[in-house]
Amino acid sequence: MQILYIGVDVSAKQLDICSSDDKQVTQIANTLSAIEQWLGLLPLETIIAMEVTSHNHLVLAEATYRSGRQVYVLNPMQVKHYAQGVGRRTKNDRIDARLICRYIQREQHELRAWQPMTQSQATINTLFNRRGTLVNLRSV
Repeated sequence: MQILYIGVDVSAKQLDICSSDDKQVTQIANTLSAIEQWLGLLPLETIIAMEVTSHNHLVLAEATYRSGRQVYVLNPMQVKHYAQGVGRRTKNDRIDARLICRYIQREQHELRAWQPMTQSQATINTLFNRRGTLVNLRSV
C-alpha cells in the first residue's frame, strides 16, 4: 500500500494543502469541522506535516493525531534551510505547502512524529508560561 504524504501551510483562517499524489494545492478553512471532514476523505496510510505556529497548527495536529494518522510538526527554521538547499527563493502559502510535502516525503525517516502533550506536560507548560508573564510584569 502506497503512503500519501501531505504538506500543509497553516494560517489563522485557512490551510493550504499539497498532497504527494497530484501536487495540486487546495485550501480549506482552519476549523475543526472542516479539518475533520477533510481527514475523513483521506486513507489511513497518510502522513501529514506542517510547520509549528504560535497555536494555529494545533487544531490540525490534534485532529490528525486523533484520526490515527501520523503527524509531523516541523521547525520552520529547518524547512527554511531545506528550501534554501533545494534552491527555492520565492515564498508564498502554496509554495510552502508544496515544499513541506516534498520535505516530509524525503526526510520523514529522520524525523519524530508529533504527539500531544500529556496532562503533566500541559500543566508544566501552563505554569512555565504564567511564570514568564509574571517575570515580564515585574521587570516593567
